[in-house]
Amino acid sequence: MHSRKGIGVEVRVLYDLSYASRGLSGIPSDTRSIARMLSTIFGSNCDFIIFPKSYVPRPRRSSLSPIGQATYSGSALRANSGRSYLPSSISSILLIIQSISFIRAVPVFKLDRITSKSAFNFLLLPNLSATNLRVATLSNGPRFARPKVLKCFKVKTKGYNYFIQQQIDPIAVSRNTKHVVRLHDFLPITHPQFFDPIAVKAFQYGLETMLKNKEIIWVFDTKATSTEFLQLFGTDRTVHVIPCEVGSNFKEDIEIQVKDENLAVVLNTIEPRKNVLKVIEAFKFAKLAQKLPQDYKLAILGSKGWQEESLYLKLVKRGFGHDVIFKDSPSGDEIADVLRRGKILISASSAEGFGLPPLEGMLFGCIPVVSDIPQHRENLGSHGIFFGESKSELIDALIEGHAKASISTVQDLKVLRSYVHKNFSSLHISQLWKKLLVT
Repeated sequence: MHSRKGIGVEVRVLYDLSYASRGLSGIPSDTRSIARMLSTIFGSNCDFIIFPKSYVPRPRRSSLSPIGQATYSGSALRANSGRSYLPSSISSILLIIQSISFIRAVPVFKLDRITSKSAFNFLLLPNLSATNLRVATLSNGPRFARPKVLKCFKVKTKGYNYFIQQQIDPIAVSRNTKHVVRLHDFLPITHPQFFDPIAVKAFQYGLETMLKNKEIIWVFDTKATSTEFLQLFGTDRTVHVIPCEVGSNFKEDIEIQVKDENLAVVLNTIEPRKNVLKVIEAFKFAKLAQKLPQDYKLAILGSKGWQEESLYLKLVKRGFGHDVIFKDSPSGDEIADVLRRGKILISASSAEGFGLPPLEGMLFGCIPVVSDIPQHRENLGSHGIFFGESKSELIDALIEGHAKASISTVQDLKVLRSYVHKNFSSLHISQLWKKLLVT
């Protein structure tokens, strides 16, 4: 039993796992990381819930067979844009009908052990209790399609002290449950030019809906992001800062070694905000001007994002030459292999909520060469080599990063790893969550 504030009250938590299989950035990783921490802190007092991605009919609990459960949870876990067995026109009509329902309550049902175990394996969380998974009887779409004149749907959380969700998908909770929203950023609001207009509209709807609830506890990755949130949306909000865990996707026995290979690494989604083309051009110029050794290579690891179709296709076809290598949707082991060999890790992002890749690179002894934004400054401290918006500043930073990496000893590189372990380890981050939810 876990007591809260020393009064012997048992704390029960319901955590939304939906984003463990969705997204193109560090959100799935953070979702899984927090799930493991909460499971460790609360044990059987922590349950997990998934909201379906696509439309599925509301099941009858009494007649739900294991096959029916598998179908329902499969829809909940689907990582693509969402489909159902129904024609799209019928599915859309059902979604709209569901969105305008005057019945706000969203029941949840518990999956059997076999189906739960399969779902957790799919989510790369095989060690979570197979008895603690629930699925909401509401698909994700109606939450955003719901007219603003109607109150948002309310998931039945009676008996839980906390409901914790990732992102701002609109939902309410039962009266005695405290609602925690883990929001990594609100860049679609502050930097809409970097996102698809439909995505911006959906994000804006979700955020506006959730901001109506002044009781929500907001949890951000950095002080910089939380400060901007308070400035934009009111200083009367309850805000906490808990960074992301760094390194949860890698094995613990990361060996630091002197980097003999001239290799620079970019690790991020291929989307406008990340400025991948700018990095490639700066890298090419530095080599052409003989500011970098001619055997230098640039490894770009990432998934296809949005608004960068031509760049993505050119990377896939190796259209930038033999010295620019692209690995599409790399696994954790593939990322680890490249970071182990890389001398520098480059992040030229125009804006971030957290900025995970430079810290992951530091775990492997990569010198971080990063854009001068508040989140990078906060997370990297004195360990980063920062550059401004101009390409010439990026070129100078690349040269400085290579020079620093070339003279760094194993001990120097271990300092980078120790810094990450001290500030972003599972032990440290879980203590922050425990402090928020238990003490």
